[in-house]
Amino acid sequence: MTRVATNAFDVKEHVSQRKGDGIKMDFKACKDFVHELDHEKFMTLALKLAEKGRGKVSPNPMVGAVIVRDGRVIARGFHESHGGAHAEVNAVIDLKNSGQSIEANDIMYVTLEPCNHYGKTAPCSQLILDEGIKKFSRGYGRPQSPCRW
Repeated sequence: MTRVATNAFDVKEHVSQRKGDGIKMDFKACKDFVHELDHEKFMTLALKLAEKGRGKVSPNPMVGAVIVRDGRVIARGFHESHGGAHAEVNAVIDLKNSGQSIEANDIMYVTLEPCNHYGKTAPCSQLILDEGIKKFSRGYGRPQSPCRW
């Protein structure tokens, strides 16, 4: 069985630590532990969603996102086109289109660390905070990015 390296984090604590010096990477694990197999299942789904962006998002990476509530996927998104909304944004739109909103224990799974800068789109990290998403799990960091969170 392939293991996917994911951890759920308390977003507010994570970002507040980051604002101090911009490079501190001391993460606080979220209080509600989700079984490792669930992490793998949800991240695998996010990776499958990311694949839908193949050939459409270059030079940006393919990214997928799912929002999970009580062990069930309630929203999905992926980066659909270069310059278009990112996976996190599309997952939040999917959630709102279903008539739901973020609840305290929801977890967002994203295949790549959310962006934290303005470019063609606003920062996904700010969207996560604005929407009240308190827990997320990311598959990969952004090693070449000047913006670390």
